[in-house]
Amino acid sequence: MEISSTQKFLQDNNSRLKHSLVVNLGCPKNQVEAEKLCYVLRQNGINVIQENNQEYNAVWINTCCFVDSARQETFETIAQYYDNENIEVIIFGCFATKYGELLKQSFPKATLITNKDFLMEDHSTSRILSNPYSAYLKIAEGCNRSCKFCIIPSIKGPFVSYSEEKILHEATLIKQSYPIQEIILIAQDTQAYGSDQASKNINLLSLVKKLDALNLFKWIRVMYLFPTAQYEYLDELLSVPSVVPYIDIPLQHTVPRILSSMNRPDDIDKMLYTLHQLRKKYQDLTIRSTFIVGYPGEKLNDFESLCQTLEAFKFDRAGFFAYSDEKDAPSSKLKDKVDDHEKNRRLQHAYALQESISLTQNNHLLHKQLPVLLESWNPINRIFCGRTPKDAPEIDQHILISAPSPSYARKLGSIITATVTKAHPFHIEGIFS
Repeated sequence: MEISSTQKFLQDNNSRLKHSLVVNLGCPKNQVEAEKLCYVLRQNGINVIQENNQEYNAVWINTCCFVDSARQETFETIAQYYDNENIEVIIFGCFATKYGELLKQSFPKATLITNKDFLMEDHSTSRILSNPYSAYLKIAEGCNRSCKFCIIPSIKGPFVSYSEEKILHEATLIKQSYPIQEIILIAQDTQAYGSDQASKNINLLSLVKKLDALNLFKWIRVMYLFPTAQYEYLDELLSVPSVVPYIDIPLQHTVPRILSSMNRPDDIDKMLYTLHQLRKKYQDLTIRSTFIVGYPGEKLNDFESLCQTLEAFKFDRAGFFAYSDEKDAPSSKLKDKVDDHEKNRRLQHAYALQESISLTQNNHLLHKQLPVLLESWNPINRIFCGRTPKDAPEIDQHILISAPSPSYARKLGSIITATVTKAHPFHIEGIFS
């Protein structure tokens, strides 16, 4: 049987890749691909190095080029390994796909893998997870949206849903291999799942319900919903038993004129009203969003309006980005740019405002009992670090829980109930209930 080009590459270069370190840059979607790569490497007799301080003779760098800071991080990361003649440097991922020629010119001695389907040839659904207790599950590739600031469609191509069978099979494999408590559904646009299929019965709600019916995971978390979701849709999603009361819906701004310029849904009042109504029904609901400051044409009063909305609505979780020009994005051609100093000032102001809001929201949790997934254990001071349903891995908050005795270490990886005792801007503390 003919082997794939992936397997041929690994077999032809096996001795040079025998001990491989995998470095992942960018989003959780990249993390999934890095985890699949680790599995493929191991299946081909290659030792996957887990820590940077171990010896290795090859490094695989999964790149990101979403914004300028991501491209800068990619270049700095490659340079960190490139000058070592004893290390084979292999570059793949979004940056290598979009700007492969630039990387070839900058790092001519590196082995460049620019084909984004390099790993897909093996159609691997098996992975070596970064976290044994929670995992991302990618349900689609690409994007059909035309947000003016975004170059992802030009990197990833049009939106393509993975088959329900493949997704559910991968979820089952994950649970069979790891003590997973939480599965996190991701795509560039999770809400669009099934929109490219002929059958109207294939959609995100149907997929989530089938995943819930398998009874594999205590928590199902859905990320990256689009701000056109109707109340009934979100209500039905949150009503699925395993789905945590958490909505991640990137609004990007709250001023209709700016949203229209971004080619984003601009009926912001309707979306905020929908979220407000859901908050009234689901008392434990956490709402997360992201916002861009300093977008071309954003006047000071537009930014102040954004801040007023943040203060009035009080998003439980919020991330902020200073706008950066992407040469292939339509927004790069817009006039009336905000200078870098002012963009950074607005960014810092937004973060400071959200810090105050976050502390207020966390204070509301004092003395309440919350479910907590225990993800790490410090035996010296007997403290667990975990997450509540309110928090997605890495991007959100954490909770520190004191354990009465060393014997509690056996609870690592389980979901327990904790009482919140202290509130801080971006984390809370608690004790076992």
